[in-house]
Amino acid sequence: KHSSNNKHSSIVIGGYSSVLTEPLADMINSTIYNNFSKGSGVNTVSNISSLLLLSPGSAATSVFRDRDTAFGLLPPTHKYTAQAMKKLAQLGAESVATFWEDASFTRGVCGAVSEHAAKYGMRVTSSEQVNINPNATHLQPIAKKLSKENPDVV
Repeated sequence: KHSSNNKHSSIVIGGYSSVLTEPLADMINSTIYNNFSKGSGVNTVSNISSLLLLSPGSAATSVFRDRDTAFGLLPPTHKYTAQAMKKLAQLGAESVATFWEDASFTRGVCGAVSEHAAKYGMRVTSSEQVNINPNATHLQPIAKKLSKENPDVV
């Protein structure tokens, strides 16, 4: 909101990704903010901890953890598989294996599988990270390993 006396926004819209939004969340979560007022070059300190960060494209748990004024429209990555794991356990799945591309989003989503599996009495047979843009050469050994493990869910 703006007025002639107050030109500070109450809501900040975050970037389209967690990588872009997390530094902004750090800044907003801090209790002080250095602001060069009106182009004078004078450093002023103002409290911005009451700003609301709305992040429509971020999902990394780290963007929101311990930040009371940061909100997203997507669930945090560690919750992406929670409901699926619960339902799979209800349907009788006892084991799960994961493999994922080396990227922050997929690390967050698949990294939480072991926590969810333990919560619902499932065991994780393996957890493998692959390079970005894997090809058949990268995936073939994982496919063989999964075939030997025979998890209920991959």
